[in-house]
Amino acid sequence: MEAIFSIFTLSIFSLLVNAQNSKLLGSWLLAKVEDEIHEPYFITEFNEGGKTAVMGIEPGIWEIKGNKIIMKSEFDGTHTILKLTNNELIVTKEEAKIFYVKVNQEKINNENKESGLVGTWRIKNSQGSTQLLKFELPDVYSYVNASDGMTENSEGTWVYNSSDKSVRTYSIRGNNIINELTDSELVMKNR
Repeated sequence: MEAIFSIFTLSIFSLLVNAQNSKLLGSWLLAKVEDEIHEPYFITEFNEGGKTAVMGIEPGIWEIKGNKIIMKSEFDGTHTILKLTNNELIVTKEEAKIFYVKVNQEKINNENKESGLVGTWRIKNSQGSTQLLKFELPDVYSYVNASDGMTENSEGTWVYNSSDKSVRTYSIRGNNIINELTDSELVMKNR
């Protein structure tokens, strides 16, 4: 009887871990890190076989043990799962609470296409630097910031949200609200 109970317990545990694994598989947008001034933006992909990808780079592997996601990479660490649903993931790492939302790539592609942002834009700013953003479909951008004889270049993915007319990129952190968008000008306010 004890052997049957042990097999039953292991089977239930295996089913729970597999259910967590299947919920975790896919692309997740890092939406917020508690107590950070700037909201970060990047997408983490949890793929079959325990591989991860962040901004197109494969930094390591993951596995679920109990209620923990164990990451083995240059970002080594244990993330304790506080909440995992089909659309939301909340974890803690070293006492910081990290919030993710599941990515719906088809919706992102459609929103980006309808945004009116595709092209190259010069961004007005109060620092006197020159900032250029180039948005391409479905979700690739490049960013150039030139000031004081120095130039910063980066690229990554972008997401437009039509409900609040905002765009998120990794280079310009936070939620960037579009104040003005014409055929020749883009003005955003970072919040």
